[in-house]
Amino acid sequence: QSAEYTQVCFLLSQMTEKANERFYYLKKAVNVYEAKKLMDKYTPQVYCMLGELSETREEKRDYYAKAIDAYKKKDFEGPETAKAYLNLGTFSDYKEEKIECFKKTINIYQELDEMNEYTATHVLC
Repeated sequence: QSAEYTQVCFLLSQMTEKANERFYYLKKAVNVYEAKKLMDKYTPQVYCMLGELSETREEKRDYYAKAIDAYKKKDFEGPETAKAYLNLGTFSDYKEEKIECFKKTINIYQELDEMNEYTATHVLC
């Protein structure tokens, strides 16, 4: 039941255009993930989307860190993971964390052979 509930929340978040409603549905899904210690195919995406919709730097950083943890648990590294690392580095207040995140972003893009001018510019900035 919990997995279906989180999927419905995720799908509802995709169907609404209002940011505050998307945030509300995504937050509902996260509450279930965290309370029931669930992980499904939507978990990393939900955390990334909450990071995008969050208003404070600290919230953004926390959600991107949770997304990366979810990707690690799924043993998956792809363009979405690289983007999560890039965003975590961008919103982190810690120099060492920024450096590690940007290095990880570069490594993932290089492994995927997706390093291009856009990614290089964003990582180097």
